[in-house]
Amino acid sequence: VPRAGPGRPDRARGARDDVSQSAQRLRTLQALTGALALGFVGYHLRQVWDPGPAPERGALAVYGVLWRELGRPLDVGIYVVGVSAVAFHFGHGLSRVPETFGLNRSARAVLGSRLIAGALGFALWAALLQVLARFALGQSIVP
Repeated sequence: VPRAGPGRPDRARGARDDVSQSAQRLRTLQALTGALALGFVGYHLRQVWDPGPAPERGALAVYGVLWRELGRPLDVGIYVVGVSAVAFHFGHGLSRVPETFGLNRSARAVLGSRLIAGALGFALWAALLQVLARFALGQSIVP
């Protein structure tokens, strides 16, 4: 942030305002993805909570429900939005942990922690989409 000096007080204040507006937008986005992720978890649990009569209960019955219901475009769309919100919320939250606890001492450390958190969030997203695609196509999870 540029320091205020003779002839530049507005510039320094403007730079701080830009940073605070950016931080506020990220907090809003984190809250939005958190709400979407929570709604998605509720939707998912509603689907798999009671898979059927007693003889069909168990892990295989839950998989059966997902294989059957994820063949519908609306359910696939809800799951794509849901797992995307979960992955972004996780990655962004993880990127803020070092800053929250004062572990980032330099701009390079901030960039490094954000890149690592972003890569982990992207990996989670890719893995969740792979599992979702297998369910949507009626394939087994383990090839």
